[in-house]
Amino acid sequence: MKKGSKILLWLIIGIVSIAGTIGFCYYTDWLTKFILEKSTSIQKNFLFLLCWIFFALFVSFLEALLVRKSYRGIGKVFLKSRAEESEILGEKVEEVKETRTMLSIYFLIPLILNTFAADKISNGGVFTNRGIFGKVGTMKTMLRSDDPESRREGIKMSVNSPGEDVGDLIANIIEEGGKLSGDAAWAAGIRQDRRSIKALKKLYLMGNEKQKGIAIVALSELKDYSLVTEAINDLRGRKGPLVHIVVALGNLGCLEAIEEISKIAGEKEKGRLIRASAFWAISMIEQERFRRAWFEDSSKPGFDPKKWVPPRRQGWEPLIDALSDKDRVLQCGAVQSLRYAGPIETSRKLMEFFESIDRFAKCDELKFEAYPLKIFFLVSAGLLRTHILKALSGIGDRGIVSWLEKIAEDKSNADEVIVIAKDLANQIKGLSKKR
Repeated sequence: MKKGSKILLWLIIGIVSIAGTIGFCYYTDWLTKFILEKSTSIQKNFLFLLCWIFFALFVSFLEALLVRKSYRGIGKVFLKSRAEESEILGEKVEEVKETRTMLSIYFLIPLILNTFAADKISNGGVFTNRGIFGKVGTMKTMLRSDDPESRREGIKMSVNSPGEDVGDLIANIIEEGGKLSGDAAWAAGIRQDRRSIKALKKLYLMGNEKQKGIAIVALSELKDYSLVTEAINDLRGRKGPLVHIVVALGNLGCLEAIEEISKIAGEKEKGRLIRASAFWAISMIEQERFRRAWFEDSSKPGFDPKKWVPPRRQGWEPLIDALSDKDRVLQCGAVQSLRYAGPIETSRKLMEFFESIDRFAKCDELKFEAYPLKIFFLVSAGLLRTHILKALSGIGDRGIVSWLEKIAEDKSNADEVIVIAKDLANQIKGLSKKR
């Protein structure tokens, strides 16, 4: 080949390689945006990624040829004058080996540089979690997919990536109201994404019973009170997923719901789960009542915490009735709820109940899984007598010191009961002295 033709050939290779590098960088940028914003198919992503790999290899190979050509001495083996055959063979093998090693190095260097350049231009399109190989793009593609199984996997991935911006995609799935809307609803609740509120409200009003249950609990996790009236009406009519509704209203600390929830707590024909959830909800609502009253009164000028009178506790009557229930779990749930919902007059009933039960009677744990990864512990495990003492400490009756001392002196009680009784008696004495 003539010298002029060689120069032209290498000039063309140089132009193509430079253009290829620029094109490769912008292709990476386009592919990143496509996967993050538009793609609906994992298979399509895979094909585009294969093209990206071949593109990178091709451009880097051209640049390796250019570098090899421009470096003096690399092609020396092809330009040497003839010598004796034995010498030529010895040198030729050695030089070819050297040339291949150098070519590999020259190939890797442009490949690495091109990849870093593409990553820079595409704002992390290669090496970050939001790049073409990252899980964010895969998750978003799955959430946009027409395949239900892909969508379900995308929803699961979104729960494990709460910081990623997929709230709109989750909300769209809920809005569609299909079989996956319930899955998307619990994902919205776990992710605490308020962009799904409108879709969750629609799902509660128009979905089936399972979807309504998930939607109302997810809304309670987002602290949205807009469907409180509808939820209370459903309780009043005893329709819909009652346990979910009760738990959601308790989770919101909805003061307006205390009357209906208290009624459900007292309906003995209802099952253990619904009544235990009502007990739990009463305690949550009464804690919210206390918090609001304290916040409101403490913000007033001249507030004296020593003279502050807590608000009257409500909804506790069914809890006292449940102490005589045959179901130990309901007894335990009632005791634990009275810690926050019981007024002073309930302390005597609790003391009588304490005396009537076995010293080592235990509470079994009762939990309610509103949806995957969201569990409400309605009743805690432990010694029932221990829970009674904790309830008495929450009620705040200061006239039980002598009774507590008697319990602490009774060595037949469990050690933890003795310790708690002694500590509570000392605390009440300390408060009385300060006054």
